[in-house]
Amino acid sequence: MKTKNLFLLFAFITIVALNLGCKTKKSIEKVEDMTEVKEPFSTKEYKTDVDYFRAVGQSKSQDASFSKTKSESDARAKLASAIESNMKRVISRYASEYSTNKTQDYNDKTQEMVLDITKQTIPDVTILGNKLFKNSDGSYTSYTAIEVKKEAIFNGIKNKISNDQKLKIDIDEAKFKTIFDEEMKKL
Repeated sequence: MKTKNLFLLFAFITIVALNLGCKTKKSIEKVEDMTEVKEPFSTKEYKTDVDYFRAVGQSKSQDASFSKTKSESDARAKLASAIESNMKRVISRYASEYSTNKTQDYNDKTQEMVLDITKQTIPDVTILGNKLFKNSDGSYTSYTAIEVKKEAIFNGIKNKISNDQKLKIDIDEAKFKTIFDEEMKKL
C-alpha cells in the first residue's frame, strides 16, 4: 500500500513538473486600438525594378494644391537620391573592376557625371498616379508615384561619356552597361 501511494505521489510530481516545464513563458501581446494603414502606391508595381526607378512622395498641407505639388517634389527628391545612390555603386564597382585610372580627377569626373545624369533624367519622369485625401482636421494629404526608365538613365550616361574625351578613354561602355544592368537586377 505504501509503495502504491509512493508511486502515485511520484507520478503526480512528474506530471506537474512536465506541465510546468512545457509551458511557454512568452506572452502574446494584444494589439488594441490599432488599425493597419495601407498607403497608396505601396504595392509591387510602384517599387523600383530592373526596368524602372520608382519613388513615392507624400505631403500634408492645409492647401490641396500645395500638398500635391509638395508630394511630387518629395517623390522627385527620393527618385534622384535612389538614382544617385545606384549610380555611385555602379561607378565604384566599375572603377574597382576595370579602371586603371584611379586618380582624384577620375573620381571627380565620374561624380560630376552622376550628378549631371540625375539632374538631366529627372525631367523624363512619368507620373504614375496622384492621390489626394482630405483629413479629419481639414488638411490634405497627397501621395504621388513616379518612375523613370532605366534606359533613360543609361542613355544619359552614354551621352555624357561620348561628349567627354577623358571619360571616353577611361570608360568602356559595354563593360559599364554590364555592371549597370547587374546593379539594376539587385534592386
